[in-house]
Amino acid sequence: RLCVGGQSPAGSLYLGAAPLDLHNVAKNSDECGLNAQFGVFPHAIDNLWQNDPLYQAAFGTVDPSMGGVAIGDHPLDSVLFDAKFDLGSATPAESLRLWQVANALEAFSQTIASAIAHETGHLLGLTAPGPMPGGLYGGTSGGGQDHNVTVSGGTPPENYLMNAGASFNFGEISGRGGTLPVFRPLSWAYLHDRIALNSTVFGLYLAPKLNSVSPTPLSFGGQMQANFTLYGASFTETITVKLFAGGPIPFQVSSTTVAPSLNQATATINSLLVPPGIYDVQVTNIDGQKVTLVDGLEVTP
Repeated sequence: RLCVGGQSPAGSLYLGAAPLDLHNVAKNSDECGLNAQFGVFPHAIDNLWQNDPLYQAAFGTVDPSMGGVAIGDHPLDSVLFDAKFDLGSATPAESLRLWQVANALEAFSQTIASAIAHETGHLLGLTAPGPMPGGLYGGTSGGGQDHNVTVSGGTPPENYLMNAGASFNFGEISGRGGTLPVFRPLSWAYLHDRIALNSTVFGLYLAPKLNSVSPTPLSFGGQMQANFTLYGASFTETITVKLFAGGPIPFQVSSTTVAPSLNQATATINSLLVPPGIYDVQVTNIDGQKVTLVDGLEVTP
């Protein structure tokens, strides 16, 4: 549920706000709490676009600050809003005033509709940050956060609904500029379950490389634990290290410390959990990319 009305607690320039619900996990979220910062706030429309010529054309005749007469205050409005009003018998003046009112209401309602659709998009998971397969090409910081970005990080030139709010002029958000906002094809596919996001992907990382392990053979020397170092490249700050010996069940590595800048990591094994033998060593980055060094480590008593 997303409520509409009034002014944002964040200020008069905020038309809407909603949290990004990645993968639409909270399917029954209610963002209408007392004094909530989330919702759509029509009060912002004139503050954002009052100097836009298309805004002035839409609202100038009904906005007293621009020389217009507010809806309900014009002498003809009582006639127009009477249940018995007949457009077929309207005078030219009545027809003109009716067009002015209808034109303003349409511009207002379309602007609010676009804002509601935009914020509802956030509640459904648009736009997940980062590129595919982890994200939907949403930004990760600044004004573009959780909104459409190009490969280079800029705002798409198309009038996409999930572009950053501050990027819209009045013509774009209201449709008065030619076309209404539309879903980016990638967003449309997501909403129709035509693409799958990998929830383990947090960034666009290079595939890890594992060149060697040292020392090998590795001896416990009568101790309970022993350490070995993995040398490679493109390790993330957190990795998973597993040892395999001719089967699908891994032998347990007690702990791992990574030094990405040195392209190496240190792993600790326990003599009770890793018996003597020759092991394949597998490294998995946080985004699920893996590399295996076959027969990479020999363990001795």
